[in-house]
Parts: sequence; C-alpha cells; structure tokens
Amino acid sequence: MLHIVYDDGYNVESLGPVGSRYKVTLEHLKTVIPPEILQVHTPAEFAVSASHTAEYLETLKDPETFKSIFELAFFPTADELTDIERAQRLQYCGTLTAADLALQHGFAVNLGGGLHHASRKAGSGFCLFNDITAVVDRLLETGKAKRILIIDLDAHQGNGYEEDLWEHCQAGQVCIFDAYQPMIFPFPEGELVKQSIHYYIPYIPEDRGDCFIDSLLKGINKPFEEFYPDFVIYNAGTDTMEGDPVTKLGQTAEAIKDRDLVVIETCRRAKVSVMMCMSGGYGEDVPHVFAESLVNIVGIGSGGKI
Repeated sequence: MLHIVYDDGYNVESLGPVGSRYKVTLEHLKTVIPPEILQVHTPAEFAVSASHTAEYLETLKDPETFKSIFELAFFPTADELTDIERAQRLQYCGTLTAADLALQHGFAVNLGGGLHHASRKAGSGFCLFNDITAVVDRLLETGKAKRILIIDLDAHQGNGYEEDLWEHCQAGQVCIFDAYQPMIFPFPEGELVKQSIHYYIPYIPEDRGDCFIDSLLKGINKPFEEFYPDFVIYNAGTDTMEGDPVTKLGQTAEAIKDRDLVVIETCRRAKVSVMMCMSGGYGEDVPHVFAESLVNIVGIGSGGKI
C-alpha cells in the first residue's frame, strides 16, 4: 500500500510546470499503480502558528516579505501571492498528515512539502512555512516519537530546521543527516547553523551519482547504529538531477531512484517509520522520476514491510 498526501491546492498553475509538478506526479502514479494500492489522502488542518512566531506571521501581510523570501524585485499579482501562500500552507499541513500516516502504516509520502529553508521566525529560499520543524515539534510534544532522524538529500542545506532544532539536537532528540552542494544558497548564512548537522555528504557537480551513492551506502547506517531513531523524516529533493535549472548538478534519474531505495530500505531494515517529502526539483522530468521512484518503493514494500 502506498499512502500519498495531496491536494489540488498544492499547485500554482500560473508558475508553469514547476507550479504544477505535484499534480503531474499524481497523474503519473495513477497510470502505473493500481487504485487498491495507491491511497490518496487530503491534508488535515493544522495551524502554522504552532511552529512560527506571531511576529513572522504578521509580516506575511506585507507583499514586500514575499519579495524577499522569493528573492524577486517584483511579484506579478496579489492573486498569485495568495495562491502561493495557500499552496504552502496546504503542503505544511500535508507533511504533518503524512507523518501521522507514516506512524500508522510505516511509510507515507507528501507530494509537496520539504520547505526546509523556512524557520520559526522567518521565511527564506522560496519557503514560507517550516513543515519539517512542525513535524518534529508535534511528534516530541505528543510523545509519538522521542528520537527523530532527518535525512535531507535535497541539493540545498536545510538551514531553516537546523536553526530551529539546535537545542533538540543537543538534547539527543534529533539527528540530522544532510547532503548538500557547498557554496550555493543558503551559503554563507547556512554556515551559522551547520553545527546542527551530525552527518554530511557534499554534492559534486560532475558526479553522475556513482560517487554519491557510494558515500550514501557507507554513511547511511551510522545514524541508525549510533542514534537509534524511532522516526525518520526523509526530505527527498530531486534538484540534484541532471538538467535542473537551479542547481546544475548531474545525477541521473536512475541515481535518484537508487538513492531513494537505499534510504527506504535502510528504514525498513531498522523497522523505523518514515515520512517522505517531495521537496525541491525544478526540471521537466521531476514528476515522472519522483513517481517512478515511488513505484520502486512500492515494489520493495508489497509484502507489507513498509
């Protein structure tokens, strides 16, 4: 069974293919996974105020805040501002919903989310809301998890939650495994919070994926052997793939799918529930590669293991 969280409101059609990649991913999944296996859930309602300061949320009433977060000299229309904020609020809720589903079923995916540059007190890097921090907060507060591992394989450093969760990392409640390309956004600000990272793999632009997979295979077991997580958040950005217009890295589609299998199989062997977010990825092939990766994951989980 594949449990997916999705809402049509995730999409902002005026932004073109990037803004509608969530819908395209689900459409692809529906063509290759039988309906009795593909279970699509709508996001439950959660308040973003639970994990953001009131001062920051108040600034979202000002269009200038959006201009700084999206690093634009202007923003097209007030309607698009509203659509983007609504889309990211829904994706924030979707990540929290997917976490609940993962606790119930062992594995769940949010077709969106992974807004890892936003922190409690600020948006950044196209991210308005900190859904990863929100999951950690909720799981720890409710006691549903006590030791949470974040595996972030997006091309960019997860600086937002790394800032938010420093104290939890120090207390042994959170462990961060972050792979990212050095010297790109959020550098240099990200340097200030990288002390939260326990395990780090740098992305190499000329690598087609072989070097990274080798490093991942050597390193992925360490947090399971040394930290013993009881829940995993997997931020599965595909902006490391060749053809991505933002990062210009060179991993093949097969490397992306192999990477995802390594992560999920490791969680399965450790018998740890895992929630997966779609996160970054801006090339035309992203929806299809992400969907095909989930098909592979269904293949390893068809026996009810995950």
